[in-house]
Amino acid sequence: LHYNLYMRWQSPLVAAFTGRMPHQNSDTTLREILTSTKTIALVGASPKPERPSNYVMKTLQDHGYKVIPVNPGLGGQKNS
Repeated sequence: LHYNLYMRWQSPLVAAFTGRMPHQNSDTTLREILTSTKTIALVGASPKPERPSNYVMKTLQDHGYKVIPVNPGLGGQKNS
């Protein structure tokens, strides 16, 4: 992880985890993240095809990203 990206995200991450998220990310910030990495953890990923998170995961994968699905509600379940 690049130090500059870490420093940029440190405060927003703290705000997000404390429930005080003051802003949304700009298109420029999102574009920078999506062009500087090819591995993304998708929090709230669902194995159900009708869920929006499933569509997001498939779209990212179709564009060459490695997606790590994260869904604590599915913890301990075996993949079929």
